[in-house]
Amino acid sequence: LPTDASQRLTNSSLETIVDLDPDVVLAANITAPEDVRALRERGVTVYRFRTATDIGFIYQKTRLTGRLVDECDDADARTAELRAQVDTVRRATAGVDRKLVLYEFFGFTTNDNYYISDVIEIAGGENLGSRYGQEFEPGTYGYKGQNFGTQYPDLQDKFATADPAWIVKPTGAPVPTAFSATTAVRQNQTVSVNSNFISQPAPRVVIAMTQIVRALYPERYRLARLGLLAEEAEGDSGTWEIPYADADPTYTTVEDG
Repeated sequence: LPTDASQRLTNSSLETIVDLDPDVVLAANITAPEDVRALRERGVTVYRFRTATDIGFIYQKTRLTGRLVDECDDADARTAELRAQVDTVRRATAGVDRKLVLYEFFGFTTNDNYYISDVIEIAGGENLGSRYGQEFEPGTYGYKGQNFGTQYPDLQDKFATADPAWIVKPTGAPVPTAFSATTAVRQNQTVSVNSNFISQPAPRVVIAMTQIVRALYPERYRLARLGLLAEEAEGDSGTWEIPYADADPTYTTVEDG
């Protein structure tokens, strides 16, 4: 829908939504509160999600979405599948010596109060942005990543000096030249992920997570999928009865919830 220069919905966009006569509008956390208020004033029921802080939020959001659209059984099943997939990754990285990872998204990164950091940590990385979270200001529209390339140029130098072993970036995006001397670039240790999967707090984020763990710990992930690792998974594993050997997401079997 068209927005104005301030990323607010235009009046015509608001009226388009009203004309569709939806039972409910599910608004992402980046939706301006003023737009939510404007829709509600026009008689539209709106649920605005809060900012995703970790993978547990995505479990809750998936099930809540099912409740909001009266598809509870499907949402519970999708959540169970997702948790099994994440548990496989947790098993693969339990007890590993975590590798330093920089998440680079067109000059933005993420600190430790955003779900992308949790994705990196579960996949066996140490999120470099978490080391400098106290130097970030709150992001706009609730997004907790920060543009270190323009807003915080000194942090770009700190990130480069920290020498990340791996860089996670969007598919097709170049690595900034500031990081050309890092171990990640010199050893071609970059992971390209679909930006739609990594930047939306929804079940398909597990595709990006498994891409990362396959790069960092390919053999351990293979063994985890086969149920051959004895280590206990760290974190919230849940009690979902899905065979671990079948819990490997692919582009054709994982749908957004």
